[in-house]
Formats: sequence, structure tokens, C-alpha cells
Amino acid sequence: MIRSFNGRTPKLAASAFVSEVAYVIGAGSLVDTVTKIPEKSVAIGIPARVKSEFPPDRMDWLEYVTRLYAEYAQNYKRQGL
Repeated sequence: MIRSFNGRTPKLAASAFVSEVAYVIGAGSLVDTVTKIPEKSVAIGIPARVKSEFPPDRMDWLEYVTRLYAEYAQNYKRQGL
């Protein structure tokens, strides 16, 4: 599943390979035609490159932080910031 964050969505080339269990691709990243994102990976940048493997025991933290930042973005938007 590809999710946007704060209006930014990773862009994936039609022929790019991203494992179904890749955890994070940074908002605004570009996954080009030759990039392969394996499972449990964190990839960021233009072009996107794998920076690390995401530890499975940190998944709860990742979900929490994702929700928290989305809430911050909504609050800032309501305040006109």
C-alpha cells in the first residue's frame, strides 16, 4: 500500500520493484526503474535508495509516529501554519 503524508506521495516507476513488505519509502521519494526495494527496508531520496533495514520490533513505534505526524499536520493546517 502506498500512502501519502502531508500531501506528498512517493513516486514509483511502472517497472520498479518494491516488496509488499517494504516498510518505509520516504515522502517525496522517487523509485526509478532500476531500483529494487527489498522487504523490511527504509528507502529515501531522489532517486530512492535503501538506507537501512527496519527492525520488526519497532513497527508499533512506526505506526504511532505516523499517526502523530499526521495529527500535527492537520493541526498546523487548521491554524493556517
